[in-house]
Amino acid sequence: MKRTLSIVLTLIMGIGIFPQFAAAAVTADAVPAKAASSPLGAAVANTNAAILDSAMAYAEASLMSSDPLLGDDNMHTWSEWTELDRDMGAGTITESRTCLECGESEIRVRELTAEDLASPGTGPQSFADVLTADYFYDAVIWAMSSGITNGTSGMEFSPNNICTRAQAVTFLWRAAGMERVQGAANPFRDVAEGSFYYDAVQWACSRNITNGTTRTTFEPDAYCTRAQIVTFLWRSLGEPKPQTTWSFEDVPSSAFYCIPVRWAVESNITMGTAGYAFSPEDPCTRGQIVTFLYRKNFSTGLVLMNGQEFMDAVASYVQKYAGQYGINVYSPVIAQAILESGWGKSRLAAQFHNYFGLKCGSKWTGSSVTMKTREEYTQGVITSVYANFRAYPSMEEGIKGYFEFIQSARYQNLKGITDPQQYMETIRADGYATSYTYVEQCMNLIEKYDLTKYDPY
Repeated sequence: MKRTLSIVLTLIMGIGIFPQFAAAAVTADAVPAKAASSPLGAAVANTNAAILDSAMAYAEASLMSSDPLLGDDNMHTWSEWTELDRDMGAGTITESRTCLECGESEIRVRELTAEDLASPGTGPQSFADVLTADYFYDAVIWAMSSGITNGTSGMEFSPNNICTRAQAVTFLWRAAGMERVQGAANPFRDVAEGSFYYDAVQWACSRNITNGTTRTTFEPDAYCTRAQIVTFLWRSLGEPKPQTTWSFEDVPSSAFYCIPVRWAVESNITMGTAGYAFSPEDPCTRGQIVTFLYRKNFSTGLVLMNGQEFMDAVASYVQKYAGQYGINVYSPVIAQAILESGWGKSRLAAQFHNYFGLKCGSKWTGSSVTMKTREEYTQGVITSVYANFRAYPSMEEGIKGYFEFIQSARYQNLKGITDPQQYMETIRADGYATSYTYVEQCMNLIEKYDLTKYDPY
C-alpha cells in the first residue's frame, strides 16, 4: 500500500569542543614491510576494531520538523519522485519529490515492484552488505551523497575490503573539495600522471598531509594502516594539539602517529581496537575509513554555546531581521530554534547553522547537506529517512534564512501577529510542523525561559 508522507527535522547530539591548532613536524608515512609485498593479501578481520568503532556511532534524538505535506496536490507542481532509500528486507522504497513552484518537499514509502527490482537501487539498503545497524551505515550514506565513494558494484559496498594508500588519500581529497594543484612537481616515481589518485596525491603533498614513504615513493598500492589514516586526517586539519597525554600501550611516544592518535581519540574519531591497543599497523577497511572521515567531518572545530548564550545570540539576530520581514513577535521564533536545534547542539545547527530544519527545495541554490531525520508519519510512529537540508555559513545567515523561508505565500498570514500563542498555532496550521505537540512544546519553552522578554511589545 502506498503512503504519502511528509518530511521532518533534525538530529540532536553533543559535539565536543576541540583545542587550538598547533604546528608539528611532518615525517614520512611508515609502511610495515608486509604492506609493500602483499598490499591486499593481509586481509585482517579487524573484528575488535569494528565492535569498538560501532560504539562511536553518534547518538541521535529527534524533534519534529518543518514543512510537512499539505495534502492537496492541486496546490503544487511536483517534480518526479526520486529514490532516497531501498529497504530490501522490508520490501519498500522511500522516495521524495519537490514542488517546482514553492520548493515544498514530501516523502513517501511504497512497496517494491517488479520494475523496481529490475533496476539498481540508489540508497544504502540496495547494498546487501550495508545494514542499518552497522556502525558505518551513516558514513556510507554521507560518503555516497558527498561524492567521496560509491559501491564496488550495484549491490555491494564491500565495507570490509582493505583500502590502499591511494584510495585513502583520494577519499580525503574528495571530502576536502577535490582541489587541483597547478604547477607542482611530482616527487614520486610511482605516482603516474593520469592515475585516479594523481591529483589527490599532489594535493596531499602540497598540504603536507603526506610526504610519501620515502622522498621518491608514495607506495599507492600498499594498504593504508590505521596509524596512517589518523595522521592524514590530523594533518589535513592543521595538526591540532590534543589536550590529553594519555596513549595506547602500542603507541610509543616517539612514533610519528602518537599525537594524531591522541587527537583522534580525544575527537571521538576512534577508540582503538581492544583494551589498551590501537593496532596502528593494522590495515584500514573501506567501512572504517569512510567512518573516520565522516566523524572528522562532523566533529571538529565546533565551539558550542551554553543555553543562555544560545538564547541571547538567537534573540539578537531575530530582533535584527524579524521586522524587516514583517514578523512582529520574536519569542515563538526563538522557541522554534531552541526546540528544533536542541539548543544549537544538533549536527545540522552546530556544523551547518540550520537552526530550523529548513530543507532545500527546488529553488534553493546554496550549500546543502544530506542527513538522517525522523518522521512522524502517523501519531506516535517514528521512521528514520534521509533528506537534503540547507547549509548556512554562519549563525546570522541561518537565522536570517528562517525569515527568508517564511516569505512564501503559505506563511504570509504570520505577518502582523503579536501574540506568541497565535503565531505558533498559525504556523502549525500552515503546515510548518508535523508534531502533534509542536505548539505546546514551543509555548512551554516561551514560558519556562521567559522568552517574551525579547518581544518588542
